Order: sequence, then C-alpha cells, then structure tokens
Amino acid sequence: MNSSPALTLHDILTCVFTFVEKGQLPSSARVCKAWNEPVLDELWKELPSLFPLLDLLGTLVYEDGGWLNGLDNPAWDRWTFYATRIRRLTIDDTRARGSRNSVFHPELLTHLRSSFLKSGGIYLIPKIQKLSLSYSHPTTASLALLFSDPSLQILNLSLTSNTGNIFSATRKVIMTLTAMPDTLKLREIVVQCWSDVGHAVEFDSALINFIRSQSSISALKLALLVNAGMLRAISEAISRLRILFLGLLGPRPDDGVDAVSALMSKLHPDLEHFVYYGGWILHNRSTGGLHGVPVFRSLCECRNLKTLTLRGIDLTRLDPVTIECVGRAWGNMERLNLLPTFPLAHRDGISTTTLQQIAKTFAPSLRYLAIPIAFEPGAVLTPPTSTINFPGLHVLEVGHSIIPKDSVHQFVEFLSALTPLGITVKHSHGTDGEQGQNWKDVVDLLQMIQRIKKRTRSELLIEQQAG
Repeated sequence: MNSSPALTLHDILTCVFTFVEKGQLPSSARVCKAWNEPVLDELWKELPSLFPLLDLLGTLVYEDGGWLNGLDNPAWDRWTFYATRIRRLTIDDTRARGSRNSVFHPELLTHLRSSFLKSGGIYLIPKIQKLSLSYSHPTTASLALLFSDPSLQILNLSLTSNTGNIFSATRKVIMTLTAMPDTLKLREIVVQCWSDVGHAVEFDSALINFIRSQSSISALKLALLVNAGMLRAISEAISRLRILFLGLLGPRPDDGVDAVSALMSKLHPDLEHFVYYGGWILHNRSTGGLHGVPVFRSLCECRNLKTLTLRGIDLTRLDPVTIECVGRAWGNMERLNLLPTFPLAHRDGISTTTLQQIAKTFAPSLRYLAIPIAFEPGAVLTPPTSTINFPGLHVLEVGHSIIPKDSVHQFVEFLSALTPLGITVKHSHGTDGEQGQNWKDVVDLLQMIQRIKKRTRSELLIEQQAG
C-alpha cells in the first residue's frame, strides 16, 4: 500500500518529527530520502554541547605552540552540513562529557575561526537563534564571540564562578559585542551570576553599555547583584521591553530605594511579564514598610501584564483598596505570584477574607495564583456567597502555608464554594510531617468533591436530554 503523499512534504514532516522521541529519530532518518532531511533538522536543532560539532572535524592535536592538523575543506563541509541545522546551542564547562574535559583549549577558538575563513566560510553556525553559556572558565566566555552571528536572538550568560578572571573575561566579551550593534540584533539578554560576592564596577559598566547598544531587545533577565546604575540603565530601556526578570541578591541599602523607585515609575504599559526577586527593597521586616517604593501603584500602569511575580513583599499590607486597584488594572492577568521571603508563620499570609476580595476583583483570565494563606487556630471559616468566586482559576499554590488540622474541612468547603469549576491546590510541604498530611487531606477532599460535581452535572445533562 502506498503511503500518503503528505508524508513526503518537508514542512509536514518537520512538524511531525517534533513529536518523535529523540532516541527514535536516528532510525527514522534511514527510512527514506524524503525523511532524512527533516529528521536531521530535528536531531540537530538543539545541541546540549559543542562536542557533536567538534567530532566532525576529527582529532585536533596541539603541540609545540601550534596545531598539527589544518582542518581541510572536507572537514568544514561536514561541519556546514550539520551546523546550518542548529538553532539552539548550550555549552556548560562545569559538566564533563564522559572522560573528556569540558574546558576548551584557549587557542582552539582562534584556530577554528581562521581555518573556517580560509575554507570560504563566514558564520560557523549561520542560523543559530539562542546561545546559552554556563561557565567557570574564562575561555568558555569567549565562545560568545565565536557564535554571535546575525541570526542570534537570545544570549544567555551564566557565570558559575565569582573569581576575578571570570568577570574580566566576560567584561571583555561584552565590550566586544557592544561594538557590534549593526551585526548583533538581540531580542533577549540573560545574565546570571548566582554569587553572594560583589563584582567589579567595570563589569557593571560594560553590561550597562551592552544593554543600551541593543535597541531591539524586548526581554531582559538579570539574576545578579544589581546596583543603582544598573537599575537606571534598565529604566532607560524599559520602553522596549515586554519581559523583565530581575533577581537581586544580597542587601544593597546604599544603592537602592531611589533607583528602584525610578525603575518602577518607568514600567511601560506594554510590559507583559514581570518577575522581581528583590526582597531587600520591597520589604523591610523591622519597619513593617515597603521602603516607600510605590510598587503596586506603579504596576497599575502596566495594564497588559499577563504574569507577575513579586518576592519579598509584606502581604499584610494588601488592603482592599490596593486589591481593587490592581485587580481592575490587570484585566489580562493570567498568573500572579505574591511571595514573602521569610519563613511562614500562621499569620504570614493573606486571610481568607482577602482571598475573597481577590476573587471578587480579578478578571476571569486569572488561571494561576501563588500566595500563602494565613490560618488562625480555632477560627471559623465562612464560605463565600455564590456571587463571589474565581470563574477561571485552575491552580492555587499556597507554598509553606501552615493549616491547622481543625481547619482542613472548613477550608475545603470554602475553596469548593470559591471555585465552582474545581481547583488544584499545590503546596511545598512534601508528604511527610503533620503539614504534609494536612495539605494532602485538602487535595484529596477537593478531588472527591470535584468528581461528585462532575458526576452530578453529567446526570443533569442526561436528564435534560431525556426530557
């Protein structure tokens, strides 16, 4: 029996093979010529390492200050055949590949580039869209220069070491990239430095200039120690952004409040996704205040927000006026995460009354809500009226909220009334201990009630159809 002609069309096959498991693709490539090209495209579309490409060039030997093999044209023909298929490349020098060291020879990059140019090539990976580098060695940082081709849209630099030479190497790379504004048109910049050690001012300055040079960026994600100058540079570029992620580590009271206030005041109405991990600015436990930063007032201007995460806020300051303001402003909100940074006690969260206010004010587009709930031991929970509910909420994540045993059934009854279409509750207590068991009871009871409701709706539908 002949196969369908559709299974010989490249575009259709490309779509089909995105659903095939990675391990089955090599055998699929050998089925027929029509399948070979789209399967190879899918196999090489995303590489977790540079080694598959380097293996195409044969054994590279470096002795006495030079390379023994010159990398002839057939080697580069093999490279080009596969490299043109790559869209996303990840290089992590902290993970070895079997017995092979993941740190590359310092002279390798120069050798590859010069040899490739001699063979008539221009761009080593001509269609690359995303480059992710995770490194603790300076040589790996320079790979950003090797693969920063005009097609590159997303650059992700993750510094896993806080040594001075890492910052110095990264700074030099960033300065070189800054001088390429006509060649490099990035859509997203990600810089991560998960370290509690401050980095050099020169590094901050280089990164600021790089952000300014990329006029095409719409997404900026920074997870590092950010100072006031960095925040001001971000505020200058804010009008271009649709996605902003700021992960600020460590207290910087000398830098902070004015710069963050300026940043918040310039949040653009078109901003759609905002993640802010910066408890040292948003919350001051000793004073109980928000450092005077008009967080929610500024965010009310961002009427296109779809997802918002704020970590480090004082949830006790969510008064009804604020809830009504943000609820009416965020008509497109789909996911809302409001999280403290300190360990939760019974009162470190919102009350069920506040949860009702959120349900009453927020639009039906809200699908996911992450916020801790405060339960007072012995308090009676009154279910909401039928006019107050979450019409579209699918998930309520309560984190490490502490629920007393005697509040489990009351809270289940409360949530069942608040979410008539059913709700999934997630928590962070695991399965052990009293709290783990209490929240497991909440989840199990809600599932049982939802099954009963579903069966009842089905029975009513059958009766209506029979009538």
